[in-house]
Amino acid sequence: MQTRLVAISLGLSAVASAFLLLVPTGTGVEAGQIVPRTLLEINGSSVIGLLLVPIFISLVPLLFPGRPALIIATTLICGFTVVGSFTIGLFYVPAAVAMLVATLRKPPQNVGNTTA
Repeated sequence: MQTRLVAISLGLSAVASAFLLLVPTGTGVEAGQIVPRTLLEINGSSVIGLLLVPIFISLVPLLFPGRPALIIATTLICGFTVVGSFTIGLFYVPAAVAMLVATLRKPPQNVGNTTA
């Protein structure tokens, strides 16, 4: 179940990044007219690196399975969400919540596994 929640967090991070990259979130003026602009049009290609950060953070627990990687990734994505809350951070709240739930769930224990 934890792996599924981490994968969901990764998907939510990817969706938020794609949304921010492709959907107009701001405006600009062109020939005296106000026109919608995407984050890429407003800030240039440097924004792509910033939008990849939460995706890579969500990918860490899948590449390095284990509790320490999960805790580190949860801390980083929650931190990213809080620090970026005045700009893009709030778009990553669902991914942070999914990662937090994955971290707070108890790992499954082997029930009924006895050695002879």
